[in-house]
Amino acid sequence: MADIFTDHMVLQQEADAPIWGWARPNTAVTIATPWSDQIRTYSNDSGKWKTTIRTPKTDAQPQWLKISSVDSTIFLSDVLLGEVWVGSGQSNMEMPMNGWIDRGDSLYDSQNEIKNANYPKIRLFRVKKVQTYESLEQLDGSWTICAPETVPNFSAVLYFFGRELHENIETPIGLIDASWDGSSAQAWVAPDYLEKIKGFEKAKDKLTLTAREFEPFNDWVDEMKQIPRDELIGAAAFRFESDKTKPYANLNYNDSAWDTVSHTNLSKVFGDDFESYDFDGYDINGVVWFRQEFQYSEDIRSDSLALFLGPIKHLNSTFLNGKLIGRKEHWGSNQGDVVYKISSKELKKGKNILAVRVIDVWGTAGFKKGVTPKILNDQNEELIVLQDYWKFKRSAILFNSTFYVIGDDEQVRELSLRMTVFTPSSMYNGMIAPLIPFAIKGAIWYQGETNVSRSFLYKSIFPAVFNSWRSHWGQGDFPFYYAQLSSYGGFSHEVTQLREAQLFTLKEKNVGMAVTIDIGDNDKIHTHNKQDVGKRLALWARAKDYGDTSLVYSGPLYKEVTFDGAHAIISFDHVGSGLDTTKKLVHFEMAGSDKVFYPAEAHIVNNQVIAWTDQVKTPIFVRYAWLPYVEANLFNLEGLPAAPFRNYTNHEE
Repeated sequence: MADIFTDHMVLQQEADAPIWGWARPNTAVTIATPWSDQIRTYSNDSGKWKTTIRTPKTDAQPQWLKISSVDSTIFLSDVLLGEVWVGSGQSNMEMPMNGWIDRGDSLYDSQNEIKNANYPKIRLFRVKKVQTYESLEQLDGSWTICAPETVPNFSAVLYFFGRELHENIETPIGLIDASWDGSSAQAWVAPDYLEKIKGFEKAKDKLTLTAREFEPFNDWVDEMKQIPRDELIGAAAFRFESDKTKPYANLNYNDSAWDTVSHTNLSKVFGDDFESYDFDGYDINGVVWFRQEFQYSEDIRSDSLALFLGPIKHLNSTFLNGKLIGRKEHWGSNQGDVVYKISSKELKKGKNILAVRVIDVWGTAGFKKGVTPKILNDQNEELIVLQDYWKFKRSAILFNSTFYVIGDDEQVRELSLRMTVFTPSSMYNGMIAPLIPFAIKGAIWYQGETNVSRSFLYKSIFPAVFNSWRSHWGQGDFPFYYAQLSSYGGFSHEVTQLREAQLFTLKEKNVGMAVTIDIGDNDKIHTHNKQDVGKRLALWARAKDYGDTSLVYSGPLYKEVTFDGAHAIISFDHVGSGLDTTKKLVHFEMAGSDKVFYPAEAHIVNNQVIAWTDQVKTPIFVRYAWLPYVEANLFNLEGLPAAPFRNYTNHEE
């Protein structure tokens, strides 16, 4: 049987549910259930068989399946009929119920939520993280019963979505978590849809070419020492990749055979400085050690010196004369400038060695061009100006969530398309394709952070995700509901346009968007409040798929604006019982023909927002919450926030 079929599974109710597996070639396979007549099918020349079974409306009672062939029988017990949903996306979807404490990312009321997660009619399936150049037929995983013992490492958003459905429609729920932190949208698009997207026309051919190259590459890495990604990234303590790298930080290590690189030429180390959408470049991810020697002749005694290295992508550990002085190898710890406190006791008269281990996870990495490292005194003044060129040596490559340790004189073998979170179709191939055509009700999605830098492409990439899934699943335009990106102070301003792309995606068939602008954190990309994200996504499903037509399922969405002299009169869809007049409105801005925006006063009249500013006599442009981080305060009376909006395009701006 395909691995999606296990004990404790949920089969979609009232559906022609596909069921498939493998047997001896050209032999009979029978499927028996307690609710229907026995079904017979036959395996093909390669041994694969597939058929469908009609499932009835659920009675919420355990069922069974018996699959028999000439030489084996598989009996699946405790099978429920109900509603099956897939959850996918990146870290805000993957973030588990127990949070990521090592990253400083916690979930509101996590321990109580886990303690109370006794829902025997909710079943959980986690798809193992796998990226491939070609579509797989099998995946690793098994269904489990939702309980305090099984839920801690399961997607919080997906769990809260499923719990909300279960408690309101009183039906067994099956939840399939196929998410990957840091993943790009293009990684989830089926290969045959890539060539329809401008900028991705070459991707399918590159995937085909790389698939042919992969076998010798795989043979090469299989001979290496392997370290799971999480044993270096996010680990509680620093770990060397191997015994041979332990001396790299030492004062007297001989690095004369190492190559040299400057901040202006880091492509020599990490690959071309190309955009993640450019398939003519190359990208090398993994672990690289950097060393530089400097002289110290001062006679200063202070415990308040600082080593300033500037921004380093992505993660680093830093040594001074063999001593670990700082480590930022946890996600969330690597924002901004790298500055480590040191003491004058750690400096030696004469020769000193600074060694930095950089972990490159995707794209280009390393030190920032134009930023010179230095040692600062206790007055934050330059004590020693270091060099912007280093000796370097690669110690490991990162591939498919595993570090492979490279031999001393070994050259890195190249693939036409390196496997990263940006690799088109790679996660679809490894994590979605093996699920198809398992019968589902629909899917939910939380992703976009990784695509912020090229938000204009998201308008075409994002719809290609769910439309390619629908095309291959063969279940029509099944529901697809997604979370709009929350507030976060670390986003670039381009996030406003990615949120807009998500808003415009509502024009697609059978989709819905949960607005989350109000529950973000200024200093955390992973919002603590996953409860409301799941609940708001479930509102769409309850209203659109489960008959609760009286339910208000969306916050206010911009409809139109008219101008009356200096006033903008803004109308909305989805006002529900009305706009909430109890909050003072902020984050409205207006501009005239000069396109210079000024903060605007705003208040609510007859469920419209009236905005004005004395600084713009003849307004043409208006926008709301058009910043990476805002404390949103425009809601309907049902407590659902308005989505950020503007009344103009980039071309008009």
